[in-house]
Amino acid sequence: MSKDSGGNGEANECTLALIKPDASNRPDVGEIISAYSALPQIEIVRMKFFYMDRNFTQKFYAEHKEQLFFGELVEHMCSGACIAIYMHGPNAVEEVRKLNGATNPAMAEPGTLRARFGTPNGGPKNAVHSSADIFAAERELRLVFEELFINVK
Repeated sequence: MSKDSGGNGEANECTLALIKPDASNRPDVGEIISAYSALPQIEIVRMKFFYMDRNFTQKFYAEHKEQLFFGELVEHMCSGACIAIYMHGPNAVEEVRKLNGATNPAMAEPGTLRARFGTPNGGPKNAVHSSADIFAAERELRLVFEELFINVK
């Protein structure tokens, strides 16, 4: 599911971006969606507006469960609506991560989504999430968009 040949030598990948609760209800949320849709050769396949509950959030961020910030992350992700964006295209994982910028908005490159919309030193309030690699993308997409994968192995 995560990679296929794009015919141009680049790997087509699927990836997930989430607009987190600190950014999903802001008046400028459209700017975040527009930035993703403007990525060259990256197609938005599907979007979903949803709320994470505690169990879902703990499963989604399971790789971080031993980290000190895990509890704060779970609380934040359950505090409001999220917007999930399923994308596909050449090197999609890397391109989306580059657009998002460094996890800490204070250290993110100017112009990246986290630099523009994240809360400096706000812990998990960094506006957006993106899959770390193609394996995380597949797991996350199956969790968030489970209805698309019911009959897919």
